[in-house]
Amino acid sequence: AMRREYQFGVFCLIVISYYCFQRQFAPNNCPPTQPKGSQTVIPTQPKGNVESTRLQHNIFFFEVTDNPTPSEIAVCAIESAARTYPKRRVAFYMKAYSLLKNGHAALSPIHTIAKAYKNIDIQPLDFSRLFEGTPLFSWYKKTSNACSTFWKHVLADGTRLAMVWKHGGMYLDTDVITLRPVQLATANFSVVESEHHINNAVFDFSLHHEFMWECMQDFVENYNAEDWGQQGPHLFTRMLEKRCLHPSFTHLYKDGRCGNISLFQPKRFYPIKYSDWELFYEAIDPAPSFHESYGVHLWSFMNKSKKKVVVGSNSLLEQLFKKYCPTTHAELKNRNFTEFL
Repeated sequence: AMRREYQFGVFCLIVISYYCFQRQFAPNNCPPTQPKGSQTVIPTQPKGNVESTRLQHNIFFFEVTDNPTPSEIAVCAIESAARTYPKRRVAFYMKAYSLLKNGHAALSPIHTIAKAYKNIDIQPLDFSRLFEGTPLFSWYKKTSNACSTFWKHVLADGTRLAMVWKHGGMYLDTDVITLRPVQLATANFSVVESEHHINNAVFDFSLHHEFMWECMQDFVENYNAEDWGQQGPHLFTRMLEKRCLHPSFTHLYKDGRCGNISLFQPKRFYPIKYSDWELFYEAIDPAPSFHESYGVHLWSFMNKSKKKVVVGSNSLLEQLFKKYCPTTHAELKNRNFTEFL
């Protein structure tokens, strides 16, 4: 018996060693950075596609994974945007759209809010079609998801850039609850998160805005599959620093400008810092008014332990659900949810 256990152990060691060798030395098509001499050909911005000053009426959300069932927080985020901007198209693009249509998300309240709000538009997400005609197309065609730990984040970062450049409008992460509308005259904005960072969880740019194109070019030129924020927050930060020559972002207590781009102070969308994300799961009475905020980012990526909201706990997150996505909250109660994520 011991001999068999020893042989099995040796076999496992060989398999693991072979796998590690393959990861380290086998050729692949998505190196951590673009190799010299084989740079992706990046097109220039098409002539005639001058940036528009007309505010587009799209609001975009994405699900880039194969998950056909949006989380309760995602559904609340979509509803809150649809309630706040009743005259704007709120588009939710899903990679697993076909599964959603075939009933794989029967328990999700996404169907309820889609019926309740005429401006919610759920659409399939076709990456090849979306990236075509942008600097991201050739990158996407030759890049494999097997090589990047952060592939879904990288793909989501690229998706939002291409969609906003092609169609114009506002992008929101699916854990951003909208509280009140940004002034309609305010197009072309990004949001400062801290003294040294611009986050890409919320932004709004007009059709074919040059900044979106420049971001896609830098995305490819400085692509690093193993750096979580390289194509996301770090990208926005370095591109805006390049535009404005700011050694740091000083717009922490007032809204500012970077050329033709508005820079909102953190409290507009990040009134609670990412390091304090657990506050959303605590009972707070009275709840903050967030009277100077357009929205609240919940920092769901910090919730590694999958902490859930207990219905009836009067947590800050439940209070936000009741006030800003009442249809979602009512549906959860109707279905006897005792907790949600």
